[in-house]
Amino acid sequence: MRSSLLITSLVLPLASIVRPCASLRARSLFVPSSSSFSALPSLSKHIPTLRIRGGASLASMSAVPTLVTPEWLRDNLSSCKVLDCSWYLLPQMAPRDAHKEFEAKRIPSSLFFDIDVISDKTSDLPHMMPLATDFSSHCERLGISRTSHVVVYDGKGQFSSARAWKMFKAFGHDKVSILDGGFPAWEAAGAPVDSSSASVTDSAGAKSQYQCEMVAGSVVSMAEVEAMLAAKTHQIVDARPRPRFEGAAPEPRPGIESGHIEGSLCLPWTDVLTPAGAFKSEGELREVLSANKVDASKPCAVTCGSGVSACIIAVALDIVGNKQVPLFDGAYCEWKTAGKQTVKGPASNL
Repeated sequence: MRSSLLITSLVLPLASIVRPCASLRARSLFVPSSSSFSALPSLSKHIPTLRIRGGASLASMSAVPTLVTPEWLRDNLSSCKVLDCSWYLLPQMAPRDAHKEFEAKRIPSSLFFDIDVISDKTSDLPHMMPLATDFSSHCERLGISRTSHVVVYDGKGQFSSARAWKMFKAFGHDKVSILDGGFPAWEAAGAPVDSSSASVTDSAGAKSQYQCEMVAGSVVSMAEVEAMLAAKTHQIVDARPRPRFEGAAPEPRPGIESGHIEGSLCLPWTDVLTPAGAFKSEGELREVLSANKVDASKPCAVTCGSGVSACIIAVALDIVGNKQVPLFDGAYCEWKTAGKQTVKGPASNL
């Protein structure tokens, strides 16, 4: 078994290490000047990616792999905090019900991480990043400490677990991995399944202590995206299916006309996954990025409809070495409802 392991040594400027998390609506927006972008971490140099073989313990390692296999998780289950982060986009993924699926069967010892519940309740946008205090409270309820190795998965294979991965990363919790292929891969590997009575509201037997702040630059506002586009400092990569991006298919949310942010690039989230729902290999991901004219050696920011599938692209970029990928959390939903200009037709990268 091989899992990617990146040992990072980037040091951010002191003033940009952390900032308090606040809602996109409530926090004062930072509109960068051209000089402010010079403070962003350079992505022109990459640290070599190391690989570990199955059976290796993470106890002596300073970082954890982005992806773990079912076999690895089965062998290390007792030393991980496992979270089912399933969430389905309706109506496209109907009639799947993430709550009912978890209550029917799950990975042993796992608890449910609800991205709709663990969100910013002051925002009228769906499942926005929560306040740091709220995120901390939920982690304490789930028995997660700052030293916990968290492993996230979902019932589709790979969809919403990337969002949970990005949330932990955004709050400075680097010891988080994704179960590659999710619950379908777990079952296919013949790993144990727990079908005893459970609820999505279950808590850990013992609460932990957890404190965090949001890492600066991990989430960007609409004003910051506008500044990135104007200054051409970042590639804005949209993860939505191409028909929605081009305006040929409707958005799933009523009242939101399809199309895209002018100047953004189209990279559908399904393109970085295998038919089984696992991430493609690093070499295959580089080919996909290149084919879609996304330069992984240059700064990227990711977006989608509401901030979920964008995180899949963030993970793909992480795998190929681009570790500093901010998320436009409000995404196309916020952009369109704010009355910002959008366009239809093919992306500029086609």
